Amino acid sequence: MRPVYGVCLFVLILVSSCAATKLASTWKDSSYQGDIKRVFVIGAAQNPGMRRIFEREFATELKSHGLYAVPSHEYIPQDTMLDKDAIVSKVRELDMDTVLVTRLLDKKRIVQDIPGYYTSWPQYYKAGYQSSCPRGSRCDDVVALETNLYEVKTEKLVWSALTKTFIEDGTYQLIREFVQVIMENLMNEGLI
Repeated sequence: MRPVYGVCLFVLILVSSCAATKLASTWKDSSYQGDIKRVFVIGAAQNPGMRRIFEREFATELKSHGLYAVPSHEYIPQDTMLDKDAIVSKVRELDMDTVLVTRLLDKKRIVQDIPGYYTSWPQYYKAGYQSSCPRGSRCDDVVALETNLYEVKTEKLVWSALTKTFIEDGTYQLIREFVQVIMENLMNEGLI
């Protein structure tokens, strides 16, 4: 087996046998002594629909843990998301003590040929130049997301996590799983 195929096979076995979201790394400010009660949730996404779904899911989960949580889309329109002053003003007006922000860092596509699909090398060669997922292949996207928790009064970073999510079907389910992974870490760190 060629090394490249071996790596692809290993990655695909890993993807199919594990959860879709994995923590790659986390960091916590050990000097932070705050008591988190009111969280402003921001999903930094260009797609307004995806932003709403993401923020609502996070806010719902935070509320289930006894926190007051507000999805940013309820107060900050999509076209105002780059206006820091507007966001800071709204966060302070709502008397929030923390801001949770998630943003996309990277997105990659993993392509695996389905064995036996191609009957000749010209078919196989041509498939490598197609722009979308080639016929006879399986394509999975992997996204790296960074989630940061900031204290409002100091604007300092309190906690940070880097995750990798393998995207298959069911975006909503992936968001729920992602939120669960983040919440579990926040609880383990004693932040919520």
